Amino acid sequence: MIGVTGANMSVNVPCDSTGNILRMDSAIVRKHFDRIGHFRILVIGRSNAGKTTLLQRICNTTELPEVFNSEGKKRGEHNIEDELVFRSNIGFIFHDSRGFEAGSEKEVKLMQKIFIDRSVTMKLEGRIHAIWYCIPLTDSARPIVAAEGLFFNDCNTGNVSVIVVLTKADAMELEAIGQLRDMGLTMKEARSQAHEVAQQLLTDVKRQIEDQLAGCKHNPNSCMNKVNADCDPLLRCTINALDDLELQ
Repeated sequence: MIGVTGANMSVNVPCDSTGNILRMDSAIVRKHFDRIGHFRILVIGRSNAGKTTLLQRICNTTELPEVFNSEGKKRGEHNIEDELVFRSNIGFIFHDSRGFEAGSEKEVKLMQKIFIDRSVTMKLEGRIHAIWYCIPLTDSARPIVAAEGLFFNDCNTGNVSVIVVLTKADAMELEAIGQLRDMGLTMKEARSQAHEVAQQLLTDVKRQIEDQLAGCKHNPNSCMNKVNADCDPLLRCTINALDDLELQ
């Protein structure tokens, strides 16, 4: 499910005069694909926000990514400037912010540096094409913390689209069971009703996050919740958020 709401939260999709989404000829698409080669995504989020699991699902693998530095040499530990590539899908290159924790001005400066470094390159394949900001729902009472405020107020990503991805949505199911049990239901009854209650909780917390981020200086292009292993909605959301037709 995808939601695009809040002040200045918009998705610019190239359309013709009748409102139909423009489609490129397949030969032209292949030409751009061969030229660009990779789609480069910066993944941001706190520790244990589910970033690695998300990337594994996108690339249909359970293996950890290979890490390369700017010179193309393999590394063990990685930083935000290193490239993460999964063998199962080499069409993606990821940059991981690792633990983007509360009040970490160092991480903000590193991100600003990578935006500047990547934006000045003339080659499209070298730029950051999109940003996924992962927010875990393990603490639905306080989903937005200082780290998010720091990023969306102080980090200008320029023309790079930012998609907020709500991860660990299964936590809503456990919270729903807890609420139903507090109302006096048996565990069996709570489990049978948990899914419907969890969906409402998810809707409520998503709206809360969108409202909070809408008031930030640099709010995201869109916000979505990923409730299962199907990554197609996230990929479509990312495509629609891109301003560049070649990248789409």
